Amino acid sequence: MNNTTAAAAVVAAPTDLLNLIYIHIYLYAVSFECIFGMIGNTLNIIIFTRPLLRSNSCAHYFLVASCDNLLTIFLYFIPDLLSKVYGIDATNYSTILCKLRDYSNNLFLDFSSYCLVLAAVDRWCASSRKPKQREFCQVKIARRMIVGLIVLLVLAYLHMPFFHTVDQSLKLCIISDTVYLRFFTIFSTTVFTVMPPVFMATFGVLTIWNVRHSRRTAGFAAATSGSRRGDAVILKLTQVGRGGVTLGGGQTDSTVIGGSNSSSVAVVQQHQQKRRSERQLLKMLLYQILTYFALVCPAAVTFVMSGFLTQPTKIFLFLLELALLPFFLNYCIGFYVYILSASLYRQELVKILKLVKWWQRRRTH
Repeated sequence: MNNTTAAAAVVAAPTDLLNLIYIHIYLYAVSFECIFGMIGNTLNIIIFTRPLLRSNSCAHYFLVASCDNLLTIFLYFIPDLLSKVYGIDATNYSTILCKLRDYSNNLFLDFSSYCLVLAAVDRWCASSRKPKQREFCQVKIARRMIVGLIVLLVLAYLHMPFFHTVDQSLKLCIISDTVYLRFFTIFSTTVFTVMPPVFMATFGVLTIWNVRHSRRTAGFAAATSGSRRGDAVILKLTQVGRGGVTLGGGQTDSTVIGGSNSSSVAVVQQHQQKRRSERQLLKMLLYQILTYFALVCPAAVTFVMSGFLTQPTKIFLFLLELALLPFFLNYCIGFYVYILSASLYRQELVKILKLVKWWQRRRTH
């Protein structure tokens, strides 16, 4: 989110005690977030492109969100760290860079949050008993939704470049129009800190309700195109186990039974693996939403309060900046949430580590 005004108020007084405290806290906190965020998001990208997960629509949202998180770290966190701590910021001297940075930063910061919203919608559709609603859970539809989200955010923030400029006296990239500043505070607070958690909570609760009230325990397996085929195979295996496959004349052909069992069992196992993946992805999403809520609350409260203050005090601006630090963890800790919440994710990580170890052995020999 654009916090240029708050940053300007804090950085403008380099000898101020609050500013010195903030700079030290910001240096260590953001450095920690950048290091662990780069490692975690890189591993996320590797794991979500594995064969088991890349064909899943929900995993596709996680993958794209991880890519966006990595870009956010490189294009927002690191430049912001250099600007606030070391005073290195080219946007303070170029109006074009000022407009471009603030515009792109808002797009990157918002995109990841709304990818989680789309993932929540995806799991809600996957848990539905309505076939048409479950058809939403496809990778090709996920890609269309992601493209649509990008277009929507680009249009939603298109007004920003017209009101961001460089203050030549302060040498800072700021919002110069006071009326627009009030509008932007309300707009960004609503879009950035209010709407994503509300949507996540809504579809998260609806998904849990669907799961608990569904008559079928395999509700998530139906999100794939082969769910009905898997159910038919299970029924067929039941019939085979009872009396075999009956041919013309009432004879039972054991050859047909033996030939069909091997292929049928393989299909059933694949079907069960998909069901397990669906359950694990839902678990990962719910834990991610809970983590998001816990980290966004301080920022949401302070930003809502800032909308009602005409002249915020320096202490309030200091608290506003501090409230962003836990929220920024959302762009860095997805990997650690997933690895603690889902055994499937841990297993895929172990496979990657074994593959790396095997490759190193082969290289040495």
